[in-house]
Amino acid sequence: MTDLIQGSTMARVFGEIWHHGPVSRSELVTLTGLTKSTVFDVTEDLQREGMVMETGLRSSGSQGGRRATLLQADPDAVRVAGVHLGGTNTSVAITDTFGHVLDSRTRPTVRRRPDESLNRVAEMIAELSADHGQPSAVGVAVPGLIDRDTGMCLAAPNLGWRDVPVAERIESLVGARTIALNTVQAMAVAEMAQLRLDERMTLAMLYVGTGVGSAIITDGNLLRGARGLAGELGHLQVRDPDHEEAVLCSCGRMGCLESLVGAAAIVRRATRRGIAVQGRRLTPELVGELAAGGDALARGLINDIATEMGEAAASLVQMSNPDAFVLAGSVASMGDLVMDPLRETVGRRAQPELRDGLEVRRSLLDNQGKLRGAITLALQALGVPIRGLASVFHAAG
Repeated sequence: MTDLIQGSTMARVFGEIWHHGPVSRSELVTLTGLTKSTVFDVTEDLQREGMVMETGLRSSGSQGGRRATLLQADPDAVRVAGVHLGGTNTSVAITDTFGHVLDSRTRPTVRRRPDESLNRVAEMIAELSADHGQPSAVGVAVPGLIDRDTGMCLAAPNLGWRDVPVAERIESLVGARTIALNTVQAMAVAEMAQLRLDERMTLAMLYVGTGVGSAIITDGNLLRGARGLAGELGHLQVRDPDHEEAVLCSCGRMGCLESLVGAAAIVRRATRRGIAVQGRRLTPELVGELAAGGDALARGLINDIATEMGEAAASLVQMSNPDAFVLAGSVASMGDLVMDPLRETVGRRAQPELRDGLEVRRSLLDNQGKLRGAITLALQALGVPIRGLASVFHAAG
């Protein structure tokens, strides 16, 4: 498969076929604004490269005349791999041209031994490739700070990593173009791609699970910051070090938001309040189950945590003025127990003008968001234009 340079004429035409196919050449002229001769030449090139195929003829209707040949992207033109490096498990999927998952693997993450962990990723990709073909690109979602130009993981506290060349290492092991991105940023990319809305849409995401993070997409661009480190809301210190609720965070500082509302914080705070079930290990899921069942202590804790998340959400709304605020992560799975107090807090804390037309909801992708984000990155690594995402992501090398 030829490289699709993002923004090129070939990428524009392929992108419209990818999104709208089966589609005729005359429809592509309208969609792209290109001339008939340009569309004809480019589609011929795409067919010759095996990226686009003819799928039949469109009926001419009652008017008669020549029937239009329809084109669509070839599902088997390319394979891509998505990798989610989680604090507990690592998941790898291989997909077709459209990002449809053909097969996947999940194995425990090797924490604090990055070389071994990345070697395991390469082994999983090799296993999938043996059955489905070698991927041309790999997207990697990492719960840490990823340098935008090098794909270097500068720090991933929940993995115990520092200065790990994730993109470079996987690209070398697999032999495929590789993009690495912070997990929450990748999830926001996938959420936006799922919506396929106007490029001007602004989306703000707050992720709350083992870790806490945020991401903002505005005017079709992911806000990455000078080094790609934007969105580290989870490590914003929201309690003074001497505050009674301030505890040591995984990043090494005291009183961070993650240490107040993350998964470990929910268990710690539940234990302090005497929440327990005999014979069962206390987990955030169990706390949510108790709250849903009417346990007053559990409901009070979830309400407090949701209110604190709502304060963080209101800050994101004030900063970005989004069309949609999205809550993602395991805490979001508690549904209205979390969403109702969160919405109430946003409504109380954010200015009325910024709340006008604001949609506050859970992620559309639920538990698939992390891996789906990695897959979306892999497609972008090949130049597939993702509607609503104008940013060019940098691959290793």
